[in-house]
Amino acid sequence: MTFRRYIQNFVLFICVSLALSSCSKDVDYVPPAGTTDMAITHFSYDKLVIDGEKYDIDLVILPGGRITGWGFDRSTHVIAPADIRSHITDEVNTVIIGSGYHGEGILDNEAAELVDQLGSQGISIHLLPTSDAVNLFNTSPKQGLLAFFHVRN
Repeated sequence: MTFRRYIQNFVLFICVSLALSSCSKDVDYVPPAGTTDMAITHFSYDKLVIDGEKYDIDLVILPGGRITGWGFDRSTHVIAPADIRSHITDEVNTVIIGSGYHGEGILDNEAAELVDQLGSQGISIHLLPTSDAVNLFNTSPKQGLLAFFHVRN
């Protein structure tokens, strides 16, 4: 290989690498200095890091910060109303639903009706690809926040 061909291949490699990295849905977050709020400091395909703990499961963060598993149906990628309803309390004022790395999670008709009902009760609902949901979670007030994160496929 000539030196010129080597340089062309190297430049092509750099360009492709930069293009692919800009398509990444991974999230790395550094909380502001002095904050004590719960934070998701890393999200990538099949992994969340919350306050230094690694998770490779679909999960729910309840108001108050308790973390529990989410029995998300990965075979259908349908978010059922029971998934949401079972965690709604009087304390909840915002619901964030991370629908997967590529946003493949969808609401069934009954869940969509529940979301509309909750919205009419003044509860803010956000259904987003998980990377966007992570960013919204990190910048939202935590009081009354209920968050679902589909992490695994």
